[in-house]
Amino acid sequence: MTTIPTRTTHPFRSLLLTATAAAALLSGLVVPTAANAAANAAATVNAADTSPTAVSITEGTMTWGIKESWRKYIGADATKVEDGAARTADGLFSFPLTSGSYDSATQTTTLTFAGSVHFEGYCSDYCLLDTRYGNFSVEIGPDRQVVRGDWAGRLQEDPAAGIETKTGVDLATLDIADVALETSDTRTLWPAIPSAATSDFVTYPAGTRLDPVTIDYVGPGGAPDLEERWDSPGSPLYTAGAQWVSDKKESNTRVAYPTADGQTVVIVQGATGEVGVKQHSLMAVDPVSLEPRGEALVIPQTGGVAMIRTAFDAETGAVFWPSVSADTVTINRSVWNPGTLAFDTEPIGDLPPDSVAFGSAEITSFAWNPVNRELDVVSGVFSFTDPQSSFTVFRSETSGWTSAVSALDIPADLRAQYEGSLDVSSPFGLAGLAPNLAFLPDGSAVLAGGGSVSTGPEDWSDVTATPIPAFHIVTGATGSADGIRIEAIDGAEPVDDPYGMGYGHASVAADGSVLLTTGLGIFRPVSLVDGAVLAGDEFTLDVGGNVYTSPTVVGDPATGLTLATNLSAKRLLAFRDGTLVGTQELPLINGYYPQALTIGPDGALYLQIRTADGLGGIQRYSFAGTVPEITSQPASVVVDTATGATTARFSVETVGTPEPTVRWQSKPVGQTAFADIEGATAASLERSVSPTDDGTVYRAVVTSAAGSVASEPATVTVLSAPAFVQQPVGLSVEPGDEAVFQVLVSGNPEPVVTWEQEVGSVWQPVVVDGQPATGTRLAIPDARATVRIRAVATNDHGALASEPVELKVVAPIVHPDGSISGAPNAAGAFTTVSPAVELAADGSAVLGVSGSNFTKGTNKSGLYVLFGYVETFPSEGGTHGSGYAYIDGEENQRFIAWPGAGTAGAANALFESNGSFTVDGLVTAARFTAGSEQVDCLDGSVRCGVLTIGAHGQRDAGLETFTPVYFAGQEAPPITPLAPVVLTQPAAASATVGESVRFEATASGYPAPEAAWQVLAAGETEWVDVPSAEAATSSALAVAPAAAILELDAVTGTQNGSRYRAVFSNAAGQVVTAEAELTVSAVVGPEPTPGPTSEPTPTPTGAAAPTASDSATGASGAPGQLPRTGTAPGGMFATALLALLAGAGVLTFRRRPGAAGQ
Repeated sequence: MTTIPTRTTHPFRSLLLTATAAAALLSGLVVPTAANAAANAAATVNAADTSPTAVSITEGTMTWGIKESWRKYIGADATKVEDGAARTADGLFSFPLTSGSYDSATQTTTLTFAGSVHFEGYCSDYCLLDTRYGNFSVEIGPDRQVVRGDWAGRLQEDPAAGIETKTGVDLATLDIADVALETSDTRTLWPAIPSAATSDFVTYPAGTRLDPVTIDYVGPGGAPDLEERWDSPGSPLYTAGAQWVSDKKESNTRVAYPTADGQTVVIVQGATGEVGVKQHSLMAVDPVSLEPRGEALVIPQTGGVAMIRTAFDAETGAVFWPSVSADTVTINRSVWNPGTLAFDTEPIGDLPPDSVAFGSAEITSFAWNPVNRELDVVSGVFSFTDPQSSFTVFRSETSGWTSAVSALDIPADLRAQYEGSLDVSSPFGLAGLAPNLAFLPDGSAVLAGGGSVSTGPEDWSDVTATPIPAFHIVTGATGSADGIRIEAIDGAEPVDDPYGMGYGHASVAADGSVLLTTGLGIFRPVSLVDGAVLAGDEFTLDVGGNVYTSPTVVGDPATGLTLATNLSAKRLLAFRDGTLVGTQELPLINGYYPQALTIGPDGALYLQIRTADGLGGIQRYSFAGTVPEITSQPASVVVDTATGATTARFSVETVGTPEPTVRWQSKPVGQTAFADIEGATAASLERSVSPTDDGTVYRAVVTSAAGSVASEPATVTVLSAPAFVQQPVGLSVEPGDEAVFQVLVSGNPEPVVTWEQEVGSVWQPVVVDGQPATGTRLAIPDARATVRIRAVATNDHGALASEPVELKVVAPIVHPDGSISGAPNAAGAFTTVSPAVELAADGSAVLGVSGSNFTKGTNKSGLYVLFGYVETFPSEGGTHGSGYAYIDGEENQRFIAWPGAGTAGAANALFESNGSFTVDGLVTAARFTAGSEQVDCLDGSVRCGVLTIGAHGQRDAGLETFTPVYFAGQEAPPITPLAPVVLTQPAAASATVGESVRFEATASGYPAPEAAWQVLAAGETEWVDVPSAEAATSSALAVAPAAAILELDAVTGTQNGSRYRAVFSNAAGQVVTAEAELTVSAVVGPEPTPGPTSEPTPTPTGAAAPTASDSATGASGAPGQLPRTGTAPGGMFATALLALLAGAGVLTFRRRPGAAGQ
């Protein structure tokens, strides 16, 4: 486990280690201990999982780039990987696994990783951007998918407050929903898991997209079960209720008939009792409790009627049933009488004589027609050559029940088609219990006989069975001789029935159509369309491969659902328009006989069951409601914040019984699971959004007593104009160095960033390698000139320019004496090294170093003066690192302490109060070892010289400087021209008429400046050059300051009030001294004889007279002086430097007497 420190320890000297700890305490820095690290590890993840199903994991890596735009913004040079972490070839970070486990029982993976990554940028007294992440752990389980770890850094809103820390917090959420996990017993790979920041990530707001996380380890793994299980929309829910159980075997109970008024349920039992005395029965029960009412109606078994047919009129509560006496089949009607608690029974008529065969009733269809209010019966034995089937209709008239019998034969077109067949069997059904006769809304009937036509050789050796279609039968048809019309329904035969049988069952669906079915779960709807009967498309209801469906199908107009029972799966199937809506387990379903399911007026189901003891019975299932259906889904929205919009609106419309409730959920980018939004329970949702909400997904969860469903997800896209998250920062570099500017931008669509420089007062594109510079990072490879730079971010919603910053190109100053002053750092500090050119390469050169303008920032101890190299400037470091290093030897280092610091006693020198210091004895070497690196100052790969860094390895750009040196044989830069600087100003003078006057001034500069004198006569407005008969040359020493002397002989009264000044010039610029006034007083006594006045006025050689348009302020700041026309590099330290190097050189002007006004 790695503990993230806020600073690193300097490796120089053992005597400074105690000072490091003291400084840390004084500065409030956190000094982690091994105990802290261990505690952090334990808090982060329990890697030592004691679960018996947990497998230990010890080898692997986590690869994470944190955030690409952040990496680019900070830059690779300012990013360090530490404590075992490594940088991948594509710039990401790899962290080694230290421990972990995978628990197959809990489906949870827990992993810990070593290493940290440290980002620093914009360092002065401290680094404005200072962020470190490390001690990572990962948890992937059913309830949590996160990256945990430690954060240390400065808050952007108050970086001066110091380093803050967060330990063992959730840094990022992981979205594993669509990740293609690769796993085996030997290796597990989680590739590119999307991640997003949490609130403890700090650097970016919660919800911000981060880089994907890849985890690769040795050992088994697995993805947690994150599947959300919702109920089927529109599916009904039934609650198991009371049971009525027979005391006989399971096959006894046939069906339960609920009356339309909801007052009674009539249960039909099949034959019971001893052989020879079997009997059927009808029993009235309470519709809710199923408690019996009164006595059952016993129906003795007569003849062969063991499988009693029944039909039910729900409106009257009448049960119709047949009885056989000799060759007569009588139809009976029984109605429960609540007053007598008994059934009232009456015969309503007989079937034709052909309805009895072998002592049994040959009834193939027996159904109540609720539209026509009639009982329709198909009976008799069908033969193709001698058809004996009949269609009998029983109706209740005022005078009593009447019946009408019609012969039933297959239509003529089919008869012609079937001629020559081996057999035409059962076109109108078998004498069983199958409900094969159902009625359309107009009262016409659909008959599904389930028959087939057999064709092939007469020996039946190769027979093909073809289904017979269902028939449409209209009773009382106009113009029909026998009172009915029958026709085959086109397409009303199964396509894929493996036995070649026709549909054998017919039931009324919820929409009023008739559903034809087979026992193998094949369905086909038959509907009335504009008076025509049409067969729809065939469909199946497959429940996990279980296709055996009971012939019982009931429609529920209240819910619009049709219900069927699947016997092999023991489930209730609810469907609509041929599509399965939902299923429900029916553990006790029997379905031994058809009509195993009926539905009451309150939506309750009555199901034929078989108990664990093998007894038959009926169970009531109460209707609890339907799972909500979403009729209008929430739609994705686009919020354009550039127009001032900040609100996303969603809505959902639902139906369901009972009325459903709504709760809204959201899932930000990088999060696997949806989470409830507190208080969001209305049908509509409004959310205030910002750019960080872009890509967030919303949905509605709709719930009723029957179940819950989730809406389709709706995504909010937040469009925004460009904004600068991080502005560019000004830079100072040496000529020829690379200058790098970076910005962080936000906006959607992602803004395009271009770079501009100020030319005159016009902003123009920055061109790099012949192309306008684009992207969040600008690298100018060869900076030569000082210029202002800005970034411009543009997208469809606008353009925004960053704050302009300055690129300063500053160069070391090479002095004529062979010393070099390094370029000032961001705080203005620099060092001067002497000697700095033509150094001996054998290591014998010893340097003196003086420093200027250093300030005490975060480092309260001091700084090191070292000999080494840098690749970039500033050196940006306190220890050996990428791009800089130094000689570790004692003689190659000097320590400068602040007065009063605890390390002052061990220092080689102390800072002066003005931040300057002087130290000598620094030994150089052209070739040396820095850390483990071999450095050669002569091969041109690095720049060698003197660098300064903060004590104890603390990063402090205010203390980091570099001054180059050059060994013998290396080409040093030319001596740096320096503009003149006034060292001594001319003084005012007084004289009596006829006396001589002397003005004198000195100035420094390189090359040595030339001087000229100027005069502003009293009452005049323009300065003019002072004539001179001769001009002396300055000192031969190039570094010596020039001294200018003006001598005026025999002054006159006209010169009274004249002002004089000297102008110093060289190739680097010009400076003007302060003005010196001449006061001339009258002579007391005889006036002296004036000298000759005809001589020409001398003009100083090489001196140009400044014009009246020149500024009135010179280098000294005195009124009347002109500004310098050139700017000295390192101007703030040139004056002090050249004053130390000053010598003596004199330039003299003499004014002869007699020059009036001069």
